Amino acid sequence: MQRKRLLNFIASGTLGAIALVGNTPQSQASNIEDPHAYAVERYYGTITGAYASSHTSVDDLYSPSTDQNPIQSINKEMWLHLSAKGTDEWVEVGGKKGFERLNWTSNSNQMANWTGFFLSFQLCDSSGKCSYHASPYTKSGGYHGNHSYEIDRDATNTTTWNVYIDDALAGQFSTIHQTGVAVDIGIENKDTTNSFVSGTWLENINVRDTNNLWTRLTSMQNIDTNTVNEIYSTFTYDYLHNNNYVSLYHP
Repeated sequence: MQRKRLLNFIASGTLGAIALVGNTPQSQASNIEDPHAYAVERYYGTITGAYASSHTSVDDLYSPSTDQNPIQSINKEMWLHLSAKGTDEWVEVGGKKGFERLNWTSNSNQMANWTGFFLSFQLCDSSGKCSYHASPYTKSGGYHGNHSYEIDRDATNTTTWNVYIDDALAGQFSTIHQTGVAVDIGIENKDTTNSFVSGTWLENINVRDTNNLWTRLTSMQNIDTNTVNEIYSTFTYDYLHNNNYVSLYHP
């Protein structure tokens, strides 16, 4: 998996160094609220990388977000969890429709109404206090069509994690964790007015182990949680073509 590495913005956060490649939009003031719903398949393991291809990454999502309704957003994405729940640290990357924070270097609540790619990270200090950092992300060629996402530990600095979109470096951050504990693939939804094309999917899901060997997953665990609406996911593995699929549905 060769990719281009271009880093042109670096900042230091209170819980780790965060870097973002690309441009961000202008912001608007807003707040994030719950509840969330998840249609997600999960893999547990000792992980140093994760990769997935997303079929129509953003175009299959719908959200009527407005200035008057800023909490509505929906993501089709991949997460890599760096620690067990309770002091949870993660990085996520994917497609979004709706509002997203603009707080890479602060605890600001500034947000932007966004359609396209996004990156977000939650990092925790030794006391367990956690801070969430996120940003929309733009890249040459736009967001339409199929795209790939990758999160992996840096080859040189084992406490640095890199995030790629279409094999190009999109951002990175540092943390004490040198391995991940789980990978999630699916939909995150924040409001019943959001929707997506039922049957949309992600595929070609691979994980990298501590020996830097990539393996295509043949099974994942369903962890759907539907506090907003009845969305759900399925995992299938095609032995004939050696490919896997996380398919996402709503009634």
